[in-house]
Amino acid sequence: MPALVTFLILGTLSTLWSLASPLMSIPDEPAHTIKAAAVARGQLQTQESGKQGDPAIVKVPGYVAELGNQLCYAFKVQVSAACSPDINGQNKALVPATTTAGNYNPLYYLIVGLPSRLLSGEAAVYVMRIASGLLSAVFMTMAIMAARQMRHGQWPLVAAVVGLTPMALYLAGSINPNSLEVVTTAAFFVNLCLALENSKSPVAARAPLIAVGVSGAVLANTRALSLLWLAIAFAVALIAYGWRPLVEILRSKFGVAMAGVAVLGCAAGLGWLVVADSFKSLGGIPSKVTPDQAFVTMLDRTFDYVSGYIGLMGWVDTLTPSGVQVFWHFAFAALVLAAVTSRPLRNRWLLVPVFIGVLVLPPSFSRRSSRSWVTSGRDDTSSRWWS
Repeated sequence: MPALVTFLILGTLSTLWSLASPLMSIPDEPAHTIKAAAVARGQLQTQESGKQGDPAIVKVPGYVAELGNQLCYAFKVQVSAACSPDINGQNKALVPATTTAGNYNPLYYLIVGLPSRLLSGEAAVYVMRIASGLLSAVFMTMAIMAARQMRHGQWPLVAAVVGLTPMALYLAGSINPNSLEVVTTAAFFVNLCLALENSKSPVAARAPLIAVGVSGAVLANTRALSLLWLAIAFAVALIAYGWRPLVEILRSKFGVAMAGVAVLGCAAGLGWLVVADSFKSLGGIPSKVTPDQAFVTMLDRTFDYVSGYIGLMGWVDTLTPSGVQVFWHFAFAALVLAAVTSRPLRNRWLLVPVFIGVLVLPPSFSRRSSRSWVTSGRDDTSSRWWS
């Protein structure tokens, strides 16, 4: 019952965001909507013009192809979304359209795109959003329920709830795979920790192991870097609990089976990256910014980006109210303070690799890609947050 109640609450919150946010008001939502409609019609691979991020050609209903016309207010905080034209739901004929999500893994898009086969116009887009939110709510619930059952569960539960920032729910209520990547990572990590805690009790470990297998398989098939986040979550859990609990889990057939589900998911995700040539995306978008400049800029702005973790709405142009920002900043600070002052003292050293990863990984990726948003101001905060 607590799991059902938690899902209903989170599903309601994500649905409210789906209905409250103007259509196509999330960065790249038109591209992801076109991709979802195409995948739902069997177009798993597209006619691409280059690496990931370059336009790819698909065939979708006319009303979906025209969703880019909704962006009259993007990057213009003083312009109301009322400037957007009506969506002609009668325009159902398949027409060519371009999407910058052409070679993204199709799993998320297949699930979210199905409503476009049954409905049309605004109704189809809103139901696609709601489906995305409910999918994310499933994994949010997995993370929260696992945190609730851990030893000293009050702190893991508080941390899980604080982690569900307005930005997480805002993205969940949109057509965008970033939210699914975030919540599946959380579900995988927290349930793996719970399973390791209960490694000597097969019955207690069964439910979290199922969640580990399912969330790990889905995470591996979300975005190009999802396998990396899965590996990091796995490594941090092992640093915290050691290898012995993992070995204990793998002695049972059920543990091996759930590990096999996650491994098969990883194999499928890796296979898609190879087939779709998604590794090109790691090359980034050429710009005048040198790799060293990109690294230093991102590192220098580390604490500025926390505002994006909390809530940077629209096309990365509208911060949540200052009261919301202050509340979550204090909540983050309280959690970090509780972690670094916890006992026994030796456990505090486990936080070192986590803090280093948070500080160094995003700038390292920026150094590799030298993306133009580092200096242009577009997507700088959101790119860091979504990573």
